[in-house]
Amino acid sequence: MKNVHLGKLIERKFNESGLTKKAFADKIGYSQRHLYTIFEKESIDTALLAKIGNTLHHDFFESFLPASKKNTSVEESNSNYGATNIRLKLEILIEGKFNKKEILSAVKEELDRII
Repeated sequence: MKNVHLGKLIERKFNESGLTKKAFADKIGYSQRHLYTIFEKESIDTALLAKIGNTLHHDFFESFLPASKKNTSVEESNSNYGATNIRLKLEILIEGKFNKKEILSAVKEELDRII
């Protein structure tokens, strides 16, 4: 199993999210002061991790999978016309109510991560 410091990973994803500490804390049901204890934890309860993942639009559970088991793949091949064909398998789990802008943002983040 991969050694992942979840608190540091959560803190990094939070910093990338653009959310304020208050907004993030409110969405996961914790106080702003408690956020710092979350960032320091090496392991986190799975229910809380799922809630944080939904809030930050990131699958933290994927961090424990070997690269070959992740749900995203990009395959490139050359065509007869000198162009490159790209087959992209992209799976993004979006739960709850989101507007189109939030969904497109989540898709863009995932594409930026893999390409």
